[in-house]
Amino acid sequence: MTAYGDRISLPTLTVSRAGPGAIITIRFTVGEEASDDKPGFLSFLNGANRTAIVARFYEGDRGMIIEAWYPLEDVDEQRFRAFFNQLIEDINAPKRNEELVAKYFHSKSTISS
Repeated sequence: MTAYGDRISLPTLTVSRAGPGAIITIRFTVGEEASDDKPGFLSFLNGANRTAIVARFYEGDRGMIIEAWYPLEDVDEQRFRAFFNQLIEDINAPKRNEELVAKYFHSKSTISS
C-alpha cells in the first residue's frame, strides 16, 4: 500500500465471468520508476510469472495486473480454498524482493504506510 500525499492507493479487485469460469483481476498502481526502468519492471513481472502457479502478472495502464482463472463447473469448497490460497501465495511471492517492490511501487513522492 502506498500513500500519495493524503491519498492511499489500494489495489482494486474484480471478479468477472469468463466462459465456464471466473477471472479474478487485481490491479496495482506503480510508481514512476516502473516507467523510467521499463526493462527492469518487465523483468520483475517475468520473475513473478516464473514462480506463479495460478496467477499471471502483466503490465497494464499505469500499473501491474494480476489475473487468475477458476472453473465454475462443480465448484468444490476445498479445491477453491486451495486455489485461493495459492493465488495469495503467488501475489505475495514478488514482495520477497523488497528492493524492487520499493523501487516500482512507491513513487518518489510516496511514503510507505
